[in-house]
Amino acid sequence: MVRTYSIATVFLPNTSALPQMCISAAIRQFEAKFGRTIRADAGPALEELWQHTLVQPRESSLTTQSWLWAPPTKHSTRQIGELLERIEVLYQLGVQHHLQDHPDDLLRRYARRLVSRLPSAGRLTGEPGRTIEVACFMRYSLQTNTDRLLLMVRRRVADLWRRTTKDANRILIHWADMYRELLASVGALASDTTIADGEIRPRRTFVAASAVLMTRRSKQAWPDEIQPCPKCDILG
Repeated sequence: MVRTYSIATVFLPNTSALPQMCISAAIRQFEAKFGRTIRADAGPALEELWQHTLVQPRESSLTTQSWLWAPPTKHSTRQIGELLERIEVLYQLGVQHHLQDHPDDLLRRYARRLVSRLPSAGRLTGEPGRTIEVACFMRYSLQTNTDRLLLMVRRRVADLWRRTTKDANRILIHWADMYRELLASVGALASDTTIADGEIRPRRTFVAASAVLMTRRSKQAWPDEIQPCPKCDILG
């Protein structure tokens, strides 16, 4: 009996694995080229600095890698300050000058691959994977923290605008009432012909003191974020 073999059986032992083999080969080829591009752009010294920085501990007992990746817990002034600190650290490391033309999807893919492992385990990653993951993580962290900062600042400004607009309308009404009372007092003083000339000055001093008191009471009602201009006091 003569046994026949197909071409696939002789030359391709497992045809179902062919697509995956091609994909893996293409990924290895791409990563090798991408790693060379990063090394040529950033340089070995900067790569080593980035890798060393990510495993350094912070005051919060987190590593720099975890600190840069952690989302803000809430929208507050303190969180805005922390985001500014993160961006400043990344700028000091020169991240803003590298990987500017690469798509976000690519940066996010390798950044997430890095944070999926413990920071201490990153040193065991072979090249060029280690170089690619660290560089993409640094660039993606800069972009992400910048986006978060812009969003938080916009929300903070909107909140302050809403609060101060509400308080300003209330204060303006209060000021109008006080000025009407003050003008009525001054008008009554000026039109009263029964008051002797010697009594005008003490009464004028009383009216001025009343104006100062009303100004101080009004300023106390303003929120901390906004106060009347000091030059706008009634008597300086």
